[in-house]
Amino acid sequence: MAYQPKSYRKFIATAATATLVASAVAPAAAATQFTDVSEKYAEAVQYLVDNKITVGMSPTKFGVAENIIRADAAVWLAAALGLDTTNAPDAGFTDVPARAEGAANALKAAGITSGKTATTFGANDTLTRGEMAIWLQKAYDLTGEAELKFTDVASQYQSAVKALVANEITSGKTPTSFGTDQEITRGDLAIFLYKVELLTADPKVVSVSAINAKQVEVKFNKTVDKATAEDEANYKVNDTVLSTFDAGATAALQSDKKSVVITFTNSQNKTSFDLTVSNVKTEDKAQTVPSFKGVVTVNDATAPTVAKVEYTSAGKVVVTFSEPMNTGVTPIVRVNGTPVAANFVAGSQTQVEATVTVAKGATATIYVAGAKDSVNNEMAIYNGSFVAPNDSEGPAIASVTQLGHNKLKVVLTEALGTTAGYELANNEFKFLLGSTVYSSTAAVKDTNDTSGKTYEVTFTEADIYGATNPVNSQTVTLILDKDAIKDVYGNGNAAFNQSFTFNADKTGPSLVSGKLSDDKQTFELTFNEEFLGTDPDVDESKIIITDANGVRFGALAATTVVKAGLGNEKVLVVDFVSGTGTIPNGTYTVQLQAGAVKDAKANLSSAGSVTIVVGSGNDSSKPTATLDIENVTDAPQSGVNKFVIDFSEEVTASALNLGNYLLDGRALPSGTVAYFNTTDKNSVTIELPANSVNIGSTATGTDALLSVSNVADKAGNVLNPTNLTVKIGDNTPANLVSAQKLGNTLVLTFDEALHADAADAAIAEVLANYTIKSGSSTVVAGTGAATAALVAGDSKKVQITFSNTTGTNYDPAQTITVTTKSGGDLKDSNGLAVKADVTVTAN
Repeated sequence: MAYQPKSYRKFIATAATATLVASAVAPAAAATQFTDVSEKYAEAVQYLVDNKITVGMSPTKFGVAENIIRADAAVWLAAALGLDTTNAPDAGFTDVPARAEGAANALKAAGITSGKTATTFGANDTLTRGEMAIWLQKAYDLTGEAELKFTDVASQYQSAVKALVANEITSGKTPTSFGTDQEITRGDLAIFLYKVELLTADPKVVSVSAINAKQVEVKFNKTVDKATAEDEANYKVNDTVLSTFDAGATAALQSDKKSVVITFTNSQNKTSFDLTVSNVKTEDKAQTVPSFKGVVTVNDATAPTVAKVEYTSAGKVVVTFSEPMNTGVTPIVRVNGTPVAANFVAGSQTQVEATVTVAKGATATIYVAGAKDSVNNEMAIYNGSFVAPNDSEGPAIASVTQLGHNKLKVVLTEALGTTAGYELANNEFKFLLGSTVYSSTAAVKDTNDTSGKTYEVTFTEADIYGATNPVNSQTVTLILDKDAIKDVYGNGNAAFNQSFTFNADKTGPSLVSGKLSDDKQTFELTFNEEFLGTDPDVDESKIIITDANGVRFGALAATTVVKAGLGNEKVLVVDFVSGTGTIPNGTYTVQLQAGAVKDAKANLSSAGSVTIVVGSGNDSSKPTATLDIENVTDAPQSGVNKFVIDFSEEVTASALNLGNYLLDGRALPSGTVAYFNTTDKNSVTIELPANSVNIGSTATGTDALLSVSNVADKAGNVLNPTNLTVKIGDNTPANLVSAQKLGNTLVLTFDEALHADAADAAIAEVLANYTIKSGSSTVVAGTGAATAALVAGDSKKVQITFSNTTGTNYDPAQTITVTTKSGGDLKDSNGLAVKADVTVTAN
């Protein structure tokens, strides 16, 4: 997938990201303004609303199931891309309504669509799924190839549909149809736009939410690196590192590589807490996901279910539940109608097992009941079945790669059995060099591979490269004898032999990642290869630790050791705090100069650095917001329609994101301006546009509630949602809309109620507010008499009565026009002067 900006595109990623992240914490709740939005569409619809792409068909209806016409789809897409719809050149379409004209022009200028013909856009035609695919591919420069199993995709749509499938934006209407010629609904288009936004945006946390009483799910918009995603130090609960908050808590990256499940030891039910995510890298390690803090509310009232039932070769049926269970409550289990003794698997809160005999390939029924989750929600009775595998195929070697100078990584096609003689023994993996066969000295299962398929196999160095004049590479034949290993069903392997070239290690280790140790006394630095022994050759003078204030620390030689355990031969533990003291909270940069560490072959390490946050870092305080009326010195009225919000510290551009403010529960009016009014970026001015308010006195205004949320400081701390009472006043002038002539009486109608001052007692006062023409002559005071008064029961109407027309030029037989004037005392009910220079002709 590639994404490059096009002409007229002004996509502001930071604003979109802030809105998405904030709203995704509780998408379903946020979208409840629409009664037709189900959970399937909630996040996508909220993204459109938050980013002002659409406001729905009505305040309560989004129109999820309604088809969308091309004009409306153009408006959505142009807004999602941030296209310049004002200055785009005229596309020449003659069928586009005014509300969509700028969007259609911008889409054509950006090369996204050229319309139906040179002069028609097809504005009122419904948009098809095929057309949508082409628009999205061109709009976001989507690329990618995928095998299409759809039978309804014509050649002109092939490239676009393949790109959508390859980027996991769609899987079609059915396994064999994309629905190319079918109309796309508003709900489905919302989902497409939301998925494409997540795909093309910068990496970020999409949401944090409780799955159950003991588990929280963190969702990212991109695949993330397993090591940093599963590092408990990268998660904090109420500003406390996860491992400190709950020593047994774990973080596990799921199979989609975009979500992490945090499992607590203890129930968090009926609680609400802040969860901070930081220092997680994208899968390619090229980017670090920006820090995120969200509120997690746990209220588990959902009963657990049976997620999976399996039968193992060891004669055990294993039941896996959907969530951590109350291990003190033993479920009732029956197999083929016979009760069996079930117990929780050692160390597991989600699995129970029972020993039972089922013939290979046979199907057995299973009944499970009485199990309760960690907060005692009881499962519904489960009746199901399972099949005992009829496995007759033995394990094989899937791949062999070199790990170090004399070590191999051997990956099998399946896990091996634990019965004696089934697993790979130390001397069973061999290689042939010339006419001599050499056996491995060690074969150890890699505990980092939870599937149990990976082993580290070590050979004697001299056997590979020679003892006296060692060579830099050696080609050998790897050997594993038939039935040397067996799977859990007792099936043995076929004989294995394969040519393989060992290459001597001539490259030094490089720093991969860093984390705080569990005891908070040291840093653990992980390299890409192992050191030799438990006391590696380290030059501590080349390990420099610097805190956020620029204070520098040196590594202490006495406690710089390798962490023990398989796979940890690559982990260097660095202590820079004297004695047994813990490392103070803060943000630290660990810099390794070239040559700081040597690997097992004395190759010097390359330079590298890593940032490690301890505790809450330098700043855990949330910013606060207050209203500053005194500083509103240039408002039209003191503090009315112009608000100054003072923050307790410098805040980010999130304070300028209009989506982070609500006025009386609604989005700020289109055209609202927000800007920092100080170079310290701790005060923001918000100005409402003209014609956006039609309540409240213009002099004193009326109270309204300005809600502030999702504003963050530089450290990523987000303020608690805050409500501020502000003053808003009418800035929408009344308009003269019509006049009626009844002889010497004129009845003028305005579009809103007028102030009592609209009543005039003399002709001069009337003519101070209106220019009245009789034919081509302007009505003047002369020696006549006229009054103006609000019509009883309808304050939108003014009745002007000429009781004496002598010398006034008023002639009801002529065409009478009335024009509002500026400078008079004609005002609406809120005291705002009516719009001047509006002319109507009396009928």
